[in-house]
Amino acid sequence: WYTGSASWMYRVGLEWILGLRREGDRLRIRPCVPGDWPGYKIHYRYGKTLYQIDVVNGKGGGTLSVELDGAAREQDYIHLTDDGGEHTVGFRL
Repeated sequence: WYTGSASWMYRVGLEWILGLRREGDRLRIRPCVPGDWPGYKIHYRYGKTLYQIDVVNGKGGGTLSVELDGAAREQDYIHLTDDGGEHTVGFRL
């Protein structure tokens, strides 16, 4: 039971507190972090591709903007691709 408890705590922290959710080939960030957290970084590997995710807490509530490799996105998610490269992702709350 101990191993199961550790994996559930990891999942709660990653999915419900930091808000990292993968839905097929989409990645969303919907965090539930304290207002005094300035933000956090996640290094996420999808196949051979590395996504360097920077979440900035602007204390404004929900997701306000999403950027992929410096380009603004209209959606509140990014599409994951296994192209073997490195991508930067910015979520500003």
